[in-house]
Amino acid sequence: MTVLVVQGALTLGATLLEDVLRGEALSAMTSTGGVLIIAIALKLLDLKDVKVGNFLPALVLAPALAGLVSLL
Repeated sequence: MTVLVVQGALTLGATLLEDVLRGEALSAMTSTGGVLIIAIALKLLDLKDVKVGNFLPALVLAPALAGLVSLL
């Protein structure tokens, strides 16, 4: 039941942000997510101890900075 509520909330939240995340902002968020996935892989393979949680704010900051740069 809890998984259904959390994933449902994430899905509904994503549909609300669908119009906001376009173009450069979506590309920035996608590339940031890719870097985080690589960091998780490095941690799982015991190659490098990366503190992935420290990079989670980048998922919000990267699209915001991309939007700010596109306004200039």
